[in-house]
Amino acid sequence: MERLDRIEKAIEAMRQSQAKTDAQLAKSELSWQETKKILSNVGINLGHVAEEFFYYALREEKKFGGIQFDEIELNVHGRNRKVQDEFDIVLYNGECIGLVEIKHKVHPADLQKLALPTAKKNNLWQLVVRIILNYQK
Repeated sequence: MERLDRIEKAIEAMRQSQAKTDAQLAKSELSWQETKKILSNVGINLGHVAEEFFYYALREEKKFGGIQFDEIELNVHGRNRKVQDEFDIVLYNGECIGLVEIKHKVHPADLQKLALPTAKKNNLWQLVVRIILNYQK
């Protein structure tokens, strides 16, 4: 009987321990979700800062690729029946359109999406800008 009591006590101790572990995991999951949200917001804010930085830099001369543009717009939305998109910066004059895509991190897939085969033929100029932050210790 004594052996059975020890086994039951051990099982009960394991149940209590498991309940504490489950509670700690639930708290960790909530903490992780909050951290994920904060980091996502930081990334979004970095993107907005980068867009504004390059917008104000280009706004002064409205020139890139050796082409002088007349107008510049920030965050231009476009859509047709099948495609909806946003362009970070659009420059234009009577002959050319310049599209500037700002990326905090540039991935090859981003470049593929921007490679428009009719760009040169239609006087559409594209620029991908990656903002690089240097941290010094």
